[in-house]
Amino acid sequence: MKQLQLSIVLPCYNEARSIPDILKRFSEVIDNRQVELVLVNNGSFDNTAEVIKKELKNPKYKFAHTVLVKRNQGYGYGIMFGLKTCKGDILAYSHADQQCDPNDVISAYDEMLKHGNAAKVLVKGCRKKRVLSEFLITKCLQAIVALIFWSMYDDINGQPKVFHKSFLEKLSSAPNDFKFDFYVQYMARKNKMKIESIPVEFGRRKHGKSHWAYSIFSRAKTYLGFIVYMLKLRFHDIFSG
Repeated sequence: MKQLQLSIVLPCYNEARSIPDILKRFSEVIDNRQVELVLVNNGSFDNTAEVIKKELKNPKYKFAHTVLVKRNQGYGYGIMFGLKTCKGDILAYSHADQQCDPNDVISAYDEMLKHGNAAKVLVKGCRKKRVLSEFLITKCLQAIVALIFWSMYDDINGQPKVFHKSFLEKLSSAPNDFKFDFYVQYMARKNKMKIESIPVEFGRRKHGKSHWAYSIFSRAKTYLGFIVYMLKLRFHDIFSG
């Protein structure tokens, strides 16, 4: 397949300290590929806007630009907001907190180019070498999904996720929160797309803290919300035929 332009969306919610490093790292791995990096200032209340503005003055980062969500409405909302502004043929999203290596986005993109019909493929990351507690939580979630849908979903929250821009119109009912990752994989399956997983590293945050996994109670609330959401989707599938 000929090289297609890649647009990468990074939702940035109070990630001021991560922005300089993430831009530097992307500049190192892009090489001669056609890449557009969209930094979504997702309603941040720290100095994310000022840091982005300052960093984007560097001519090395001409591949990047920013869009603003004035009021944070969730992780999924920020990603969709950014995706709708993209100009590329291939779209991707990942994290801006440096847990996901930018090189993995490029690797997923290169993997997609091996397929004859990019519109029929979703390439996603499958996280390796995780701490035991996080690994067990992921496996438990996968088991629950398998029970509900009678189908295996590989590392639901694995990043990055890369797909053809034509898939974006299928995401019209995307949730605004962290259920967005599951929804993307669910819709890919529903549209009979091939889901290709690549191994990726998943490090710890260098700055700040998670906006959903900051306590055992927040984790429990998030995962309970996942399960209720998946049950709703399953019942809708059953009763809609």
